[in-house]
Amino acid sequence: MLLELLGAGLLSARAKGWLALVSALAALGGVLAAWPRLLAGHALEASFGAWDGPIRLAFHVDGLSFLFALMAAGIGTAVLLYAISYMAHERGATRFYALILLFIAGFVHLVYTADLFLLYLSWEAVGLCSFLLVGFWYRKEEAAYGARKVLTMTHLAGYGLLAAVILLYHRTGSTLWTDPHVQGAFSTGLFYLVLVAVMAKSVQFPLHTWIPDAMAAPTPVSALLHAACYVKAGVYLVARLHAFGPWPVSWGMAVSWLGATTLLVGVLCAMAQHDLKRLLAFHSVSQIGYMMLGLGLGTPLGTVPLPEPWAVQERVVPMRRVRPADLWNPRHGPSGRPRPEDAAHDADLAGLLGGYLRSPVVQRLRQQVDALWRCPGGAPACTGADRLDRQPAHRIFLPQGHRRGLPGQSRQRHRGCP
Repeated sequence: MLLELLGAGLLSARAKGWLALVSALAALGGVLAAWPRLLAGHALEASFGAWDGPIRLAFHVDGLSFLFALMAAGIGTAVLLYAISYMAHERGATRFYALILLFIAGFVHLVYTADLFLLYLSWEAVGLCSFLLVGFWYRKEEAAYGARKVLTMTHLAGYGLLAAVILLYHRTGSTLWTDPHVQGAFSTGLFYLVLVAVMAKSVQFPLHTWIPDAMAAPTPVSALLHAACYVKAGVYLVARLHAFGPWPVSWGMAVSWLGATTLLVGVLCAMAQHDLKRLLAFHSVSQIGYMMLGLGLGTPLGTVPLPEPWAVQERVVPMRRVRPADLWNPRHGPSGRPRPEDAAHDADLAGLLGGYLRSPVVQRLRQQVDALWRCPGGAPACTGADRLDRQPAHRIFLPQGHRRGLPGQSRQRHRGCP
């Protein structure tokens, strides 16, 4: 970002785009550097001592934070590649690329930090980036109106998160969410304060009305912030709350009804749209509602707090745990052996994907993902969870007659961490 500002008067808009892309690739490489350690079953911890009063520069990187950081850096890199041509003839390219890079950095910091005050700082920083990027074409009335609406709704609701953080610090004297005292002091009242902030940031009904107006932003902004990453900040926060211990029934019911209502409202509103970007906005609303519905559902084992890389994916599946390997290989059960009862099924829905899933690259990726699933980064240390209630994905997603595996796929036992 600093290089963008320093080269503002020296580089063309296209050159600034390439510089931003290189910076995003460096960020993506830094995120991916954590993959081997997480694959080995270890979380990354770093602390640089007290910074100012109770605030500590402490970081905790586990599977859940890795997933969201990879999403921000990976999708951000792809969006910046697209933006090189999109912004080639636009004025204000320096401002655009600097804000995009600041957003990526702020989102990665949001999911990596272990300090609640710094989490709130990142929460508001990405909100500020959204405000400035939605109002990028500030001379247009609809862009200026959309930017004001985004800032007003998300910032005011964000005070709920700030109030919860302050109350937690008052009760425990600590600001680290990894501190067991903080996790034990998290009450129902604090949960609902956090939920208010989540509702606005992740476009939950009735605080979802800002996102259609936010589509007045340039298309790369709409793709990165308001369809991919920005609206997932609340999803991350709710998923992270599972690390605080088993949820009371009231918490799960509140999140489930909130997600279900948002899902329905988003779908109905999307059906009435004629503008493509507004259709995308309400489609995002419905999908985020679906994620929240999944996070709110769960059995005692289904809601065991495991900060795994695929935590969001498995929370979306009602009440059960799913290994990513089963998504690729629905014929194999949790043990990796084929199920006898599946032999009679004659429908091969997964076979519609052709030979792509049988390619060596995808098979290798499937093995690595399965190993990472079996070794969730930092899960035992954070939660004490040592059991996984795994349910094969095809028993949830596919009808009874669509449970055959991929033809020619290996039936050997999946190898993971012991």
